[in-house]
Amino acid sequence: MLDRLGEFVAFTADRTSTIVSASVCATVAFGCLVFFGHLALLDSALAPALHAGILAVFVGLGAGLATFVLLLARRERRRQLEDELRRLAELNHRVRNSLQIITDAHHTAPDDLHRKMIMEAVASTDDCLKQLFPALGFEHRKQARRKR
Repeated sequence: MLDRLGEFVAFTADRTSTIVSASVCATVAFGCLVFFGHLALLDSALAPALHAGILAVFVGLGAGLATFVLLLARRERRRQLEDELRRLAELNHRVRNSLQIITDAHHTAPDDLHRKMIMEAVASTDDCLKQLFPALGFEHRKQARRKR
């Protein structure tokens, strides 16, 4: 759930119009919290200072909880981005190694061995890409086309 909320927070922060809309919604929500809290406390015979203190606690708890949830969601989003960067770094490493083998094979091997080294490097690169970036359903569609 936090990952979805993190994506929503990131989406909201991307454009000025959504930032303004979210700010207006938060203002209305906290205003309603104060208003309805005030209405609930009107019937009680509390001193005005205690009444104001209770309303301040309501608003403080609401703002603190909202901030806590948003920061947790933002942290989750940041972790997701870090994972994506690690995957890209791994992809870079593996693809570069395979490309180096292909490049070196051209200079050092006879034709049959050369072809074998290239095919192994291509298969390794393909496996790496499938492992790091699985395309859901893509392999099934590709296999179904081959059967036709």
